[in-house]
Amino acid sequence: MRRLISSNDCESGQAGRPPDGDQNDINKDWTDIRSDANNIRTGSRDLRTAKPGAPQRLAQNDVHGKELRAGYFLGVGGWGTSWRGVIISDGHQKESASMAVSDVFPLDGGCTCRVVRYRLLKKPLFVHCCHCRWCQRETGASFALNALIEADQVVHLAAEPEIVHTPSNSGQGQKIARCPKCRVAVWSNYMGAGPVFRFVRVGTLDAPDHLPPDIHIFTSSKQPWVQLPASVPAVPEYYDRKVYWPPESLERRRAVLPQIEAYLASQRSGSSV
Repeated sequence: MRRLISSNDCESGQAGRPPDGDQNDINKDWTDIRSDANNIRTGSRDLRTAKPGAPQRLAQNDVHGKELRAGYFLGVGGWGTSWRGVIISDGHQKESASMAVSDVFPLDGGCTCRVVRYRLLKKPLFVHCCHCRWCQRETGASFALNALIEADQVVHLAAEPEIVHTPSNSGQGQKIARCPKCRVAVWSNYMGAGPVFRFVRVGTLDAPDHLPPDIHIFTSSKQPWVQLPASVPAVPEYYDRKVYWPPESLERRRAVLPQIEAYLASQRSGSSV
C-alpha cells in the first residue's frame, strides 16, 4: 500500500499516489473500455449524433443495448474525440494521456456580460476537478473545474479583469481574476506558481465541452451524491504530477521552472516580479 502525502491546498505542489487498489480498478476499467471499443461499428448514427457528457446506449447489431461506462464518449469536437484512456476513430483505439484534443485550439471564453474576453492559445497542461471545501464555497457549487495553463498562453481580448486577493486553506492566498462589471471569476493564480500559471475556469469557455477533467482531486471532501466516473483518475487529496501528467505537459512545466523559481525567490525576499 502506497502512502498518500496529504496537501494543505488544492494548489499545493505536495504530491501523493493513490492506493494500489484504486489504480488497479482504474486500469481494469480502461481494459473494459477498450473491449467495448472493439465492438463499436463506426457507421452507427447513434454514436455520431450522441451528446457529450453522458454514457451513450448503442442500438446497432451486435452492440444493441450495450452501455459505455466511460464519460464523454463523443464530444463537440465530433467523431474521434477522446475520453479518458481511449480515442475512437474509424474503429481503432489508442491510449490517451489527456482528455483535451489539441486541434480544437485556440478556444475563446469570458465572463457573462462579455466585458472580459480571453483566448487559450493551446491545450492546457492538465484539467483539475477539485472537490475541496474551499472550492465548493468559493464557487457556490459542488466542485471547481480548472484548466492549468501558462499565463502567456492566455490572450486578453477585451477589458482587463480585476484581481481579487482571496484566502486559501494554505494560508498563502490566491488571486482571482474577476470581471469588474458582472464579477464572474475567469481564472486564478495560486501562490505556488504565482503569475506563471493560470487556473482557468473551464465553465467560462464558450465551448467548455472540450476540456473535461483529467483528474478528480480532494475527493475525500466531495459531496456524497456526486458520482465519479471510473474512467477518470481520482485521488483523496492531491497527487504526483509525474504519475498522471502526460510527458509533454511535464516538459512544458520544466520550461517555465526558472520563472517560477524567480517568483518564489522574490516572495521570500519581499520583492516583486
